Amino acid sequence: MNQIGKKIENRLQELNMTQKELAEAIDVTETSVSRYISKNRTPRAEILSKISKVLNISTEYLLGTSKDATPKNELPQLINNIIIQLKSNEVQIYGKDIENKDAQIINIYLESILKHIKLIKS
Repeated sequence: MNQIGKKIENRLQELNMTQKELAEAIDVTETSVSRYISKNRTPRAEILSKISKVLNISTEYLLGTSKDATPKNELPQLINNIIIQLKSNEVQIYGKDIENKDAQIINIYLESILKHIKLIKS
């Protein structure tokens, strides 16, 4: 099994997703997905991009050029979602509500991280 195949197989297991479901989602045959996983067949760039989107992992991670599986363009959205939850008092730690002052401090840090991400991208 190749490096990409191992990562695809691991992610399918994490998501409790079958090879057939992945094949349908990326519009290839189940045999093709099986070959990507078990044989040394590397998907074309277009298919690799579809796989990364469906499995919600970065193409860089699949290719082995990054240890971070998080798709790069998803991080700002994830941070924004946490900020929204903090502002609506929907976040708990170990089953306990976060105090308002703590939520404000976390919010400040997350907004700062978002600003830095935007600076790096530009």
